[in-house]
Amino acid sequence: MQMYHPMMSNYNETMYYQYQWLPQPVPPSTLPLPLATPTRTLLLCTVPTHVSETTIRTDLQVFGEVKSVEMERLQEGIVTVHFYDLRHSATALAAIQNRHIQQQYRMRLHYAALGSLNFPPPLPPLADGLVAGCAIWAQFYVPRTSAGSNQGILMVRYLDPVVSSSGVLEIFESYGAVKELREAPLQRHRWFVEFFDIRDAAAAFLGLNGKRILRKHLKISFITFPDGHGRM
Repeated sequence: MQMYHPMMSNYNETMYYQYQWLPQPVPPSTLPLPLATPTRTLLLCTVPTHVSETTIRTDLQVFGEVKSVEMERLQEGIVTVHFYDLRHSATALAAIQNRHIQQQYRMRLHYAALGSLNFPPPLPPLADGLVAGCAIWAQFYVPRTSAGSNQGILMVRYLDPVVSSSGVLEIFESYGAVKELREAPLQRHRWFVEFFDIRDAAAAFLGLNGKRILRKHLKISFITFPDGHGRM
């Protein structure tokens, strides 16, 4: 049912401006289930189909350096963005979801005020969490191509038993911030080291694989756990 307000000369212009900020729904069948565990990859939904990869990168790199962007599903409003650092993707997701929730709330106020002609205040200026000036949705995502690739997790073998956990941490933290360090439950002196940034994991692999620590030469390999989330 259409509503007409002849006394409001700027009604159509206002409605158009507000509508541009309202994300269009994506059929649930086109999206995987949201993940609770953070990943370095974000699935962006309800993205305006006219945006360019440059715009996506510009708007997302305020949170941290973007590794790559996949635009193959742009006509469905879906874009995949890969970050190097897990902290950056988590920050980006929180900001994007917050903007989406804020916009949905503003739209509810807007439509509730139509009957009284008491419009809410103007939209806020552009800020972090918008893409091409629009509020969208985002969720963590595990790409199918992640198996076997650098996911920031190293398995370390043949480490001299006299090296303590604090010693292991000190060795690897020289290459970057370590998110988690854990000894294999059934194989002592075999360690899993997870970095926040996959570039730091790559640097540690190149710098330490085969290196002699006390009486043994380290054997290091990248590992992706079966659930794809890097849980150890």
